[in-house]
Amino acid sequence: METLTINRGEWLTGTARAYMNASVLRHPETTLKCCLGFYGEACGLMPTQLDNYIALTQLMHIENSPELAQAQWLRQWLDAKDTKRFPHCANVQDALIDTNDKQSGIHPTRREAAIKYLFKKYGGIEVNFVGRYAEATRKARAAKKQQ
Repeated sequence: METLTINRGEWLTGTARAYMNASVLRHPETTLKCCLGFYGEACGLMPTQLDNYIALTQLMHIENSPELAQAQWLRQWLDAKDTKRFPHCANVQDALIDTNDKQSGIHPTRREAAIKYLFKKYGGIEVNFVGRYAEATRKARAAKKQQ
């Protein structure tokens, strides 16, 4: 995979993330996904296979996603650490999760830039963002009201 598209209207991050109780690849009630959820789906995983998992390394054994199973950069997450830009994170996967899930203190433009940087540097993947955040926030708010 050379490019990954993240639709802000389906992205579980920032304000939308503030309405959810857990950090997950895909939230089953809202169908919102984190950045790693978008990647897992692009690698061939069914959306429901992502439900309630926190990290892609938990799913590398799934047979219907040969691209995910063969993604060497995923295996390298266990060891890779970007100490310069993300000194507080154990590895690159944690840096992506942390960047995706921050609810305050990070401007959306900086969040997107950090995610682009990590996917490109460690996976050779260009990330494109489309859509509007408002749709994801609306979905998350509606799900919270139904609880």
